[in-house]
Amino acid sequence: MKKSIYITDFDMRRFKWLANNAAKFDELYKKNIYRLEKELEKALIVEPKEIPPSVITMYTTYKIKDLATDKENTYTLVFPFDADTGQNKISILTQIGVSSIGLSSGDVIEFEDASGKRKIEIVEIIYQPEREGLFYS
Repeated sequence: MKKSIYITDFDMRRFKWLANNAAKFDELYKKNIYRLEKELEKALIVEPKEIPPSVITMYTTYKIKDLATDKENTYTLVFPFDADTGQNKISILTQIGVSSIGLSSGDVIEFEDASGKRKIEIVEIIYQPEREGLFYS
């Protein structure tokens, strides 16, 4: 059985908007929406004020470590229209984005991308909007 993840009800409403508007976008977008929907099947939906401070929510900045290379990166998880790889803002509709939403520091995720199978640890939650009292960012 897969581990449950935490999602705020506010983020869940925004994810549903993305899914409802998927028809307007290309096939890769639709495929990633499907992946997100599958991930959300194991979600525990909570009010933004109730989200644990160590959980990745939208606009959370977090550090990951590739367990094969020991390379670390810091990302901020954003919606597709805010993504900017130059500023390390990754879309929720990337493999890392879909795989990390709702998880906590210390969790390990596995997925396959163009470079092959990857195993990544969430090292640290640097910034989480809800932890700072920003419940509807």
